[in-house]
Amino acid sequence: MHPDTFLESERLYYRPIKPDDLDWLVEMRTPEPVARYLGGSRLQNRESLAERMKFYMECHEKYGIGLSIMSLRSTGE
Repeated sequence: MHPDTFLESERLYYRPIKPDDLDWLVEMRTPEPVARYLGGSRLQNRESLAERMKFYMECHEKYGIGLSIMSLRSTGE
């Protein structure tokens, strides 16, 4: 099993989101075509997402599940 993984399949593994993922989260959620469906730029900016990440990590600590990073087992992408 991949380090930090809590679930995996033949092709994928899932791990909890962690502070190092902030740049990736910002890149994925701040473009306007995405942000408009997630509360707009008011909620989808670096500062707001850094705060929101705390909630995502707390969910994993408390409940063992929450927003997760899904990656290909073959490449890590």
